[in-house]
Amino acid sequence: MVVEEVKDRLPAESSPPLQLIIKLSGFLHPSPQERVSRHILTLAFPGDEKQYTFLLTDMQIVFPKKPPGDILSEIQHSTLYLHAGEQDVVEQIISATPSEQLTLLARYSRGGRMLFVQNVWKSEMPR
Repeated sequence: MVVEEVKDRLPAESSPPLQLIIKLSGFLHPSPQERVSRHILTLAFPGDEKQYTFLLTDMQIVFPKKPPGDILSEIQHSTLYLHAGEQDVVEQIISATPSEQLTLLARYSRGGRMLFVQNVWKSEMPR
């Protein structure tokens, strides 16, 4: 009980930004028709002015386990900056064709809207 009271009195700025492990699946370069009725994300790499449109078909919060609802509404309305430690991860993302489903496993930093991409999978899928 005392711990909860102390937490309630701490200013929001003193707590570190929450980082989550999330898995995003979808397609780059969706058609205008697909953009209307689906969740669309804007992705960019820091230092690169080019932005990528990503049609989100599935999202899971891997850690901590919780429903993605509030995170989805948060990431949908701003640019997400992708950080990838290895160049081949970047190449896999930017070389995706509209028929290839991309799945990104990333650490998400809520404070900076950054996705630290850990792994990328591609699979050919009809939409």
